[in-house]
Amino acid sequence: MSPHPPPNPSSPSPTGHTTSSRSTSSSSIHSTTLLTPGGASPAPGNEATPTSLYHETIALDEATKDIVGEISQLERDYADLKSKKAELELKIEELKRDMVALDAAETRATEECKEKRACLEEWEKKLDGLMENLKELYSHSKGAVMKAVTAALLYIPLVSLGVTVVATEVAIGWRMVSRGVAALQLLHYPRHPRTTSPALSTEETSTSPDQPETALSKASQELAREIAKLEREKAELQREKDELQKERDELASACNKAKLATEQKKATEAERQRKEIYSAVGAAAFVLFIMPAIFIALSLFSAQWVA
Repeated sequence: MSPHPPPNPSSPSPTGHTTSSRSTSSSSIHSTTLLTPGGASPAPGNEATPTSLYHETIALDEATKDIVGEISQLERDYADLKSKKAELELKIEELKRDMVALDAAETRATEECKEKRACLEEWEKKLDGLMENLKELYSHSKGAVMKAVTAALLYIPLVSLGVTVVATEVAIGWRMVSRGVAALQLLHYPRHPRTTSPALSTEETSTSPDQPETALSKASQELAREIAKLEREKAELQREKDELQKERDELASACNKAKLATEQKKATEAERQRKEIYSAVGAAAFVLFIMPAIFIALSLFSAQWVA
C-alpha cells in the first residue's frame, strides 16, 4: 500500500464541516434570494452554476476527508497488524527455541536412560554371578560339613571298633602264646616249677611230674576253650560290625533324604529370590525408564499443543 499524507489535525471534523457548509449555503441562498428583484428566480445560466459547483466542492472535500480518515484508520490497523505479526514471530522463535531445548533434553534423557540401562544390566550380571558364587560356596561348604559329620558318625565308631578288635585279638594271642610256652616248659622241665608262668601255677600244683600227658591234655582243653571263646567274641564282633554297617546304611539314606530335601528347599528359595529380584528390577525399570518416558511424551505433547 502506497503511503498517504497524514490527516491535518487542525482541520475540523467532517460533521462540523458539513454543518458549517450547510449554514453557509443557506445564507448564500438567502442572500441570493434577497438580491433577486421582485422575488424572481435567478437565472439558471448565471447564479445556479456557482452554487452547484460550491456544493459539489464541499461534498468533494467531505468525501476526500472521509477517504483520508479511512486511509488513516487503515494505516493504524496495518501498524497494529504489523506489531501483532512481530509479536507472533517472537512467540514462534521462542517456541522454536523451546522445541530445540526439548529435543536436546529428550536426547540427553535418552542417553541417560541408555547408560542407566547398561549399568543396570551390568549390575544384574554381577548380581547373578555373585548369587552363583554364593550358591557354589554354600553347596561346597554344606558338602564339606556333611562329609565331616558323616565321617564323625561312621568312621570314628568303626575305627574305635577296629582298634578294640585288634587289641582284643592281640591280648588273646599273647595269652595263648604265654600259656603254650608255659605248657611246653611244664613238659620239658617238670622239676623246675619256678620257670613256669604264673597263670599255670594252679595246674602245676595239681599236676605231678608223673603225669605229663594229663597236664598236656588239660592245656589242650584250656586252649580249645580259649579258641571257642575267641570264636564267640569274633562272632559278636561280626554281629556288631553288621549292626554298625546297617546303621551306616540307614544314616547314609537319611543323609541322602536330607540332602534331597535341602536341595529342594534351596531350589525353592532360589526361585523365590529370583522372583523377588525380577520384581525389584521391574519396579526399578518402571521408575527409571517408563516414568521419564511418560513425562517426556507429555512434555512433547504439551509443546506441540502450545505450538
